Amino acid sequence: MKSLMAIVLAVSTLMLLSCGLRSQERSWQEEVRLSDGQIVRAERRERYRTGSEIGGTGGDMQRESAELRVTLASGHQLPVLKIGDGKNSELLMVFDVAQESGPEYFAVTMVDHEYQVKEAGLDIQRPYFEYRLLDGVWSRGRVLRARLGHKSNLLISRSLVAHGGLISISSKEEADSDPGIYAEYKCVRGPRC
Repeated sequence: MKSLMAIVLAVSTLMLLSCGLRSQERSWQEEVRLSDGQIVRAERRERYRTGSEIGGTGGDMQRESAELRVTLASGHQLPVLKIGDGKNSELLMVFDVAQESGPEYFAVTMVDHEYQVKEAGLDIQRPYFEYRLLDGVWSRGRVLRARLGHKSNLLISRSLVAHGGLISISSKEEADSDPGIYAEYKCVRGPRC
């Protein structure tokens, strides 16, 4: 009887542990139009945790980390931007060229609402971070006022990801115009939104 109980306990433990280790990864490529008219190719990857890992019911998914790899029209690849610390989630919304100076690039992310509550000092009305590529290194800071009102140019809707292949600008704009997508995802909140 003891050996049967030990086997049942071991199997139950393994089943519980496997529930907590589930994750899902999505990757895709998309065209991105920059504010200077350039069209670049972005390769994106996102890793999600299941609800059972984050204390949910098992069906909930939370973005854990993301990567953005951009190839310019010239064929030059920029360093990979990696965001997320495995606990908190940021949604990539914008990748663009900084008009204020030379060939510098930036990305804007929106932080999940749960993270806003946990992190003191975040402006609840503008829960954004900006990543700037300077001298080959991405650095994270507060979003510049000049970015407020910037429309998202990275894919927001994930409905096209499952289809594979390169997601065109027109397909992306059509999917992201869905009224079911919250307005806060379509534009960095500001006077032009």
